[in-house]
Amino acid sequence: MRNHKRGIEAFPRLFTEVSKPTGDAAESNRMDFVYVTDWVNMTVEDPVLTVAQEELGDQEGRTRDELVRDILIASLTATHAAGGSNGNTPTEITKADIDDLVKTLLGADAEFFAPKITASTGVGTSPIRDAFWGIAHTDLIDDLEDVSNFKSTSEYPKQEGVVDGEWGSTGNVRWLVSSVAAKNLTPNPDEYDLPIIGKNAYAVTDLESGSESIVKAFGSGGTSDPLNQRATAGWKMAFVARILNDNFIQLLQVTHS
Repeated sequence: MRNHKRGIEAFPRLFTEVSKPTGDAAESNRMDFVYVTDWVNMTVEDPVLTVAQEELGDQEGRTRDELVRDILIASLTATHAAGGSNGNTPTEITKADIDDLVKTLLGADAEFFAPKITASTGVGTSPIRDAFWGIAHTDLIDDLEDVSNFKSTSEYPKQEGVVDGEWGSTGNVRWLVSSVAAKNLTPNPDEYDLPIIGKNAYAVTDLESGSESIVKAFGSGGTSDPLNQRATAGWKMAFVARILNDNFIQLLQVTHS
């Protein structure tokens, strides 16, 4: 990395403030920014500040996902999958394990989160039931597809209402997959926590004016940057996630097949 007066040839990660979840709520002020120098701006073909903003936007979204993930699994007792055949405790995910937790949620008067998708005339499609939402790590895509009643989103009768990250459904659970979903590397083999979520189980709150993307262009630094050598791009976010009713979330713990 070169001296800043001559041009930093990288995007250094400079500052992030982290507040850990406490009890059943995660309250956090998080932020990050990068410097871009005139040297980088002159020698890199791509619009450097624009690229930096896009990457920082992805980082902010990922940070929000991680905060929600942590609060969803923070205060729950996991149920081990037991219906699989991989010989581990817990086993891989199965229809029987999912159905047991669906029955538990219904017994607690949890309401379905996702509305049904009615049948259409499309070949190879079938209706999708009212459903809870489930979240699984991308490592488990193949196991999820092996569940006996799994239907891919491509088999849904309509694509309206399919959300980003949705992979498919098993009975009364529609599954989202993400690389930031809960994964515990401590045991061997790795264990995964899969929350199955009913309506009003948790909430998130964006504080007013609490999320902001900020760009300081070249020449904005005044006497602290007399030669207009530095620009910055960054974001800051005040965000709260909170469990509203533990009975409306069930956590299925699995291993990979």
